[in-house]
Amino acid sequence: MLKVIINDDDRLFRQGLFLLLQTLFPDQKVTMRPDVNTATVAGADIIVLTLRSGEALICHPELFHRKHSLIMGLEERAAPDAGAPLPLCLSDILFIHRQESTADVSRKISHRWSLIQGEIPARAREMPRQRLLNCYGCPHRWLSQQQHRIAALLYRGASVDAIARELGVSDKTVCAHKHLIMSKFNLRSNFELLSFLRLLQARLTGACR
Repeated sequence: MLKVIINDDDRLFRQGLFLLLQTLFPDQKVTMRPDVNTATVAGADIIVLTLRSGEALICHPELFHRKHSLIMGLEERAAPDAGAPLPLCLSDILFIHRQESTADVSRKISHRWSLIQGEIPARAREMPRQRLLNCYGCPHRWLSQQQHRIAALLYRGASVDAIARELGVSDKTVCAHKHLIMSKFNLRSNFELLSFLRLLQARLTGACR
């Protein structure tokens, strides 16, 4: 049995990808779940995550206990900061872009799956990966204290002037920190910035994955 998690809001896309996986693995019974949590991740053979802007660069504690599974990241645009280190939990991720053809996606999945099967004996594949048991030194990105304060105020809809007055800094300082936040997480617009801040807020409140 092949246990698959496909975490995506588009029901038709989930079903289409599920049917593709059934085609790629005709000798196995493929089961699908949409939810990502400790229990489902620990037993999943394939994990498909929709990664919004900036999300591939932050910590994903829900993946802490995953086994040597195939993990795929669905993105609307190119992978962030090509060549930059990703968090340990996503270091072996296979990025898939929604505009890719079915044939290209199939080839990428088949190739990565064959590599995974050849890397580690079956017994070892059932063991949690040791390199994920210690997050010390993980290159995931985070906000500094000042960036966190500014991000929180931006999330609440405060203007640059209002943030500068509240924190006792200049407008230029606020703009510089805002630019650093966007650059750090590969965000290209104010819309992407606010969407990313909503994502962080949802994670803090436990409302997101």
